[in-house]
Amino acid sequence: MRRQRGIVLIIIIILAVVTVMFVGSAARLTYGNLYAGQSGTIHDDAERAAESGVQYALSQLRANPAWRGDLNEVTVNAPDLFVVEDNGNVVGLVRTPDQRWSQFRLRFNYQDGGPAEDGLPDPAMTLDSLYVSVNNLEGGAAAAVPRADGAGWSVTPGSERPFSTPAGTVCLAVEGRAGSGLLAASPANPNPAGVVATRKVVEAIFALQGALGEEVEESAMMAAQGVSVAIPPDGGSLSLSSTGSDKARLRSKGQVSVQGGDATKENLTGANAEVATPTSTVDARYKAADIGMAEEKPDDPFFRLLWDDVRKAQASDPTLKAGTYVWWEDGSLHYYDMSHQDYVAFIEKNPKDPGLPADLGSAVKPEQSDGKLKLVVGASVNVTPGTTDELNILVRAGAAEEPPASKTGGDEADALISLAGAEPDVLLKVLHKTQDLPPPAQNVKQGSAELYDDQGVFHGYLKWDLDTQEVKFGGDLQRLLWKLAAAEIVAGDQLNGTFNMFNAYIVASDLGVTAGEAPGELDLPGVSDKLTASDVELEFRGNGKEVVLTSTGSLHITGGLRGTDASIVSGGDIKVVGMAVDFAASQNQAVSLYAKGDIVMSTLDKTPDGNYMFQDVKMKGVVYSWGDFVAKLGTRDGPAGNLILEGSLIAYGGDPADVPGANGKGNVLITANNAELKFNSAYVAKMSKKLPETFSLQKLSWTNHLP
Repeated sequence: MRRQRGIVLIIIIILAVVTVMFVGSAARLTYGNLYAGQSGTIHDDAERAAESGVQYALSQLRANPAWRGDLNEVTVNAPDLFVVEDNGNVVGLVRTPDQRWSQFRLRFNYQDGGPAEDGLPDPAMTLDSLYVSVNNLEGGAAAAVPRADGAGWSVTPGSERPFSTPAGTVCLAVEGRAGSGLLAASPANPNPAGVVATRKVVEAIFALQGALGEEVEESAMMAAQGVSVAIPPDGGSLSLSSTGSDKARLRSKGQVSVQGGDATKENLTGANAEVATPTSTVDARYKAADIGMAEEKPDDPFFRLLWDDVRKAQASDPTLKAGTYVWWEDGSLHYYDMSHQDYVAFIEKNPKDPGLPADLGSAVKPEQSDGKLKLVVGASVNVTPGTTDELNILVRAGAAEEPPASKTGGDEADALISLAGAEPDVLLKVLHKTQDLPPPAQNVKQGSAELYDDQGVFHGYLKWDLDTQEVKFGGDLQRLLWKLAAAEIVAGDQLNGTFNMFNAYIVASDLGVTAGEAPGELDLPGVSDKLTASDVELEFRGNGKEVVLTSTGSLHITGGLRGTDASIVSGGDIKVVGMAVDFAASQNQAVSLYAKGDIVMSTLDKTPDGNYMFQDVKMKGVVYSWGDFVAKLGTRDGPAGNLILEGSLIAYGGDPADVPGANGKGNVLITANNAELKFNSAYVAKMSKKLPETFSLQKLSWTNHLP
């Protein structure tokens, strides 16, 4: 079926061109008449033959994204167009206006003596062409494009490889030939030996577009609940853009709020951009000429990337035992067969316990370079559960996720506030302005509510779970966490109502609630280890091959992240705390994150003088969360880092097999100096094992080589 669709597409493309050029006489034209009305010179014939070869290849790729000229048969046999494929080598004959044959040729076969590096048997129809095509549409890493500079026009291990074509792309090298030297060419002998002809060589790279599927309105961001972006007063904006010609979209099933930035400037910017919300409105400063408004309907679908369709490490790939790996200041790595929570409780009571030597398996190596302690992941890895299914990579003294209030210069609303010893009615007063509550109607142990100011403007949400003794604020507050001493708090139905968060600040202050230590830092008596997040890194170094770190449990990573052509796939949460995240070191090489839980990034680092600062996040790829996405790159009132993401960010809010937001999550909460989102659907191929039935290919580059 795919092959038949490809042939039909070829014929449709050629006929469409013919129709445009010769409106009055289309019924009389044949494939060879494609070039009528133009110069008809031999040079033009060769150039147009090469372009016809590109169109033929694109048609076959749309029908089958894995195509490499390997149908091994005559695919088109018409009076004026003939194409044959032979184990990766393709030759086509096209009639010129003077009824001669011109020819296009392209090769995926390395002609290296068998199915070696290219995985293709040697063809009977060999091509004496230096240029080789590479199909990397379904690849997970950038693929080198070789030159056939070996004996017999072969590709050898020592052949030149001048560049790489990124994941989600195809590099087509097509040679067009024309002239009297092709007089011997015919469907019976489409590639005669010893041809001397005028040649034109085209080398073009095409990238996936529409990889989310035709029913999904593609977007730089999709949020199943709401979007809240907080920018410091002297900061920039939330910026929306797209690598293609489509609109740069932000879609949310809830409200979108962008707060802060220079009050005299727009804090939501973009070109040819659009924001879709249920009310077709956004709480931000923007220019209507730059940002359009659209309605987001409850049943409008999001991109569904199912767990089974995500690229993961294979069963045969190396393993790494789950647990907690801890760097000490002397450069040693220690292992504790515990979850993160159990490790923290254990090490604070036993601060000098060395744990066990870290057995990292064959794919992960410790290294000291560039002034860093590094764990280098050189191949795809499966994290194998034991006592725990979590993978935690930490520094001995812990790393702060948020600064204490005394270090930010802001109010207590940006810090961890301890309510240890507070009575339940104190908490309820904090949540319910300054008034007492009526008698409780029921026990409410879990719930959520939206937060509005006195003017009715949405600023975030409140969630509480008294089983875990947590109350979380999101939005402008960026997940302010309250630790409760009470095991259970009785509250009334009013907890599902509306709260004034500004009054909540005042009440908390009036009650004398004080800021606690920075969350994440450990109290280790007798230990003077000064190692911080800026001293350690996790680096993906696949040397041209895709690297996927796969865990059925949560991942908690302290320190910097580096690398390209990699993915982190988690059956729980992904939390990265500490130094900068830089996955954009090489153009068009992507690193993606996929989590069944939340994805949380904090780039806070503690400097040697005891102060705190935030770093930047630079990513290319897909960020896909079944829960919330939280990026803590600063505070509302203090310095902040920049978030730069090219690809797509989806907070689905539940299992993608269900509707968006089914689990009550799907919030995007960002605090940053600037948040730049550039949509590029090509990176979806980096994360997904399969492509949708329909997609398009966009030209990234086009080079005409001298023959």
